[in-house]
Formats: sequence, C-alpha cells, structure tokens
Amino acid sequence: MEPTLRDGDLALVWWGGSAAPGRLVVFTHPVEGVLTVKRVARPDPDDPSRWWVERDNAHVGSDSWSFGSIAGDAVLGRVLTRLPRSPRAG
Repeated sequence: MEPTLRDGDLALVWWGGSAAPGRLVVFTHPVEGVLTVKRVARPDPDDPSRWWVERDNAHVGSDSWSFGSIAGDAVLGRVLTRLPRSPRAG
C-alpha cells in the first residue's frame, strides 16, 4: 500500500469497522489467505453488497482487478491511522 503505508509501519485498526469508499480496510486475501490492506474504491456495480478494492501503488500487488470484489462481511476492520516506523528500528 505504498506510499500510504510503508514497510515497517504499524496500522491502527478498528476491528469490526465498516467499509466505505476511500477507506483503507483489512480483509483476508481471497487467493493468498493472508491479512491484506486495500483502499475501498466503490460498491461492486453488479452486486452492491460487495466492495471493489484497489491498491495505492498501481505497480505492485493485487486488487479487485485481479481477484474480483470482496463480500461486505469479508471486511474485518478499517485502518484508522498509520504509525510510522521508528527511524531507530532495525
């Protein structure tokens, strides 16, 4: 999700938070099975109970263009803010 989230950043997540266009949400990647953060773009035009999610960096990663929309109940939470990595870390 660079440039919004960078490697090593922490994300403060409201678990159970809802999806809405423009929000960053956490869900389980439908193909890879790992927790994933993506930006909600819009409701799926074919199924308004599903969400179209996209990445902030068009050159890296996957999003609804590759795996399709996600169910509304697949959203586990929404990102409230990012906590930048410490320059002293690592």
